[in-house]
Amino acid sequence: MSIHRFHGRIAGVGSTSGVRVVVGSWERTPLGSFGDAMVETPAGHRLLLAPTAEVAAFIETTYSFDEVRLEPFEVNRVGDAWQVRSPSLTLDLSVGPRMPLGRLLRAVPSRVAASPAWATVVDHVARVAMRGVRTRGTDLEG
Repeated sequence: MSIHRFHGRIAGVGSTSGVRVVVGSWERTPLGSFGDAMVETPAGHRLLLAPTAEVAAFIETTYSFDEVRLEPFEVNRVGDAWQVRSPSLTLDLSVGPRMPLGRLLRAVPSRVAASPAWATVVDHVARVAMRGVRTRGTDLEG
């Protein structure tokens, strides 16, 4: 089993119409720097927007999608503002203040926070505290 470390940020937003978007802004990864997004329609159709076939293939080992589009993808972050641009998606969002749990987790030293053991321990808490959130797992093949 190999471990792949990605350093970056993820932002998720939802709309009253039922559209959900999760954006990744990755500064350091085994695949280089890139941005990507998952867009889910109210009907549950999941679309991956990725900048390259290599990025899409890697993401598809972990998540399943109904459709994949390879297209130029850009995420610009300035302070709390994110500008997301691709031929299929234009999104401007502002990230709110860190919640109490986030402030507590931010105090964990990065060496500890990046360890598989820590991810295993906090996974149990995350599952209860934030429905649907996982801090560790495997790809679709196990």
